[in-house]
Amino acid sequence: YTLHSSRPVIVEDIRTEKRLSGPPLLHEHNVVSGMSVIIHGEKGPWGVLGAHTTQHISYSKDDINFLQAMANILADVIARKQDEEALQASEERLRSLSRATFEGIVFNKKGVFLDCNEQFADIVGYKLGELVGIDGLTLVHPEDRELAHNRITTGNEEPYELRLLCKDGSIKFVEAHAQMMLVNGERLRVTAFRDNTERKRAEYLLRIRESQQREISEIGKFALTSETKLTELMDRIVYCIAKTLDVEYCKVLELLPDGKKLLLRAGVGWKEGCVGKATVGIEKESQSGYTLLSTSPIIVNDLRTETRFNGPKLLHDHGVISGISTIIYGMDVPYGILGAHTKKKRVFTKDDVSFVQSIANILAEAIKRKRAEELLQGQKKALEQKNIALRAGEKITSTFSPTLK
Repeated sequence: YTLHSSRPVIVEDIRTEKRLSGPPLLHEHNVVSGMSVIIHGEKGPWGVLGAHTTQHISYSKDDINFLQAMANILADVIARKQDEEALQASEERLRSLSRATFEGIVFNKKGVFLDCNEQFADIVGYKLGELVGIDGLTLVHPEDRELAHNRITTGNEEPYELRLLCKDGSIKFVEAHAQMMLVNGERLRVTAFRDNTERKRAEYLLRIRESQQREISEIGKFALTSETKLTELMDRIVYCIAKTLDVEYCKVLELLPDGKKLLLRAGVGWKEGCVGKATVGIEKESQSGYTLLSTSPIIVNDLRTETRFNGPKLLHDHGVISGISTIIYGMDVPYGILGAHTKKKRVFTKDDVSFVQSIANILAEAIKRKRAEELLQGQKKALEQKNIALRAGEKITSTFSPTLK
């Protein structure tokens, strides 16, 4: 039942539960109450995280949010481990393949292609006939051409890495192994190219994920520091997200007391005077309103062609095209929205979305804790004032008591 549900499943009393029947494991342990959430995986649910008790309990929102946060952390750890194993397996397959044959082979004389095989043509996306006779350096990324030119002119046979420009405009990362050989009585440079693009991409994504996890940890520690003010935390969060995701803009929107608008409480990249003053509406057809009504983060690949809602004036004025936005939950109603935006068209990954959501959860908990502290301080102050009044009354009574007698 949990795996088919989009929300946490809460069971207050399994003995009277009608939606589902408890598994023998729970009945054997006399479980009465419990809650369970999905541990998400790359291609689907990895499993379920549950907490159960033999007592009858009504779980709070904080209990559910805590369990979901733990499930998210576990999901990230599992995904990172799977990525590492996949990367190791991929590298092993590449090593096995390289022992058997080269990915792509090119015969050249002073950099001019005389012949190549189908594998190399596939790497760069050209037909064989289009490659014969061209200067090979034209296929090399401008930043790598000097390196490739030096290897060719000096006859260096040490393996090296470089980037190739494909016909469709994409870039391939390759490892080149060259050797001078006598072919038909002519000394030619024979170069074997191994396509490492997927390995490089996997390494890059792994580095990005590790960086995001470090930032989440640092923000979490900073949020738990007793001296940290909410304004300081928000300022650090927007800067951290903008830097980590490499976007121009990041914002914290606070839902105003009237519940009709959101105030740009903190942000980075926005025009001078926007932070602390700019507001956006929360109409159902607006991006902010759509986000507040959604149970999951909202991803915008291209705001110019978005059909689900209208982008606010704030985003259009700054030329925003792509972005992520998610709810910052409050005690009873949402505190507001955390968003990251860029002027470039971009497809954000699941890791990017998870990163923003995790930061939003940290901020939400900090806000709840701060408000609880303020409430407690208010109650303490009221109690102190009441005690002062009582002591004053007792003093007056004791002063006039002889006269009264």
